[in-house]
Amino acid sequence: MWGADDVGRRTWIDSGIWFETRRLTAMERDLYLHLLINGDGNSAGYYKLNTDHLAADMKVSPEAAIELLKKPTKFWMYDEETEQVLLPKWTKYNSVKGPTQQKRLNADLAQLTPCRLHKEFVKAWVACNGIGAEELLDHKFRQYE
Repeated sequence: MWGADDVGRRTWIDSGIWFETRRLTAMERDLYLHLLINGDGNSAGYYKLNTDHLAADMKVSPEAAIELLKKPTKFWMYDEETEQVLLPKWTKYNSVKGPTQQKRLNADLAQLTPCRLHKEFVKAWVACNGIGAEELLDHKFRQYE
């Protein structure tokens, strides 16, 4: 369930994202929009996804939604075993600027099940935030690099 705080945080999307997605199909853009603003998201752009909600929002079967998620793209990565999704460009448009945001980011990351996407998250995090940015991540999370 979304609260007032969630709606304000999740509805602003940097216009640069749409320029980057111009080569996606309409279905892929709909999926990406859902991944950006759904209620499962968090401060990291890396979270456990409810694929039943995704399928209902997109008006497709859960199997079709999962097949679309598994398609390789630079906009999302999906781990079917843990049902976690990573939005590699998330931190490019949603930077962590202070200690409170850093604490929230690490709390969100602590909720995740270790999987292959951990290493991808660290790579994306450093690519968007610069060398040394990995030091903002909790050492327990960085052990999966």
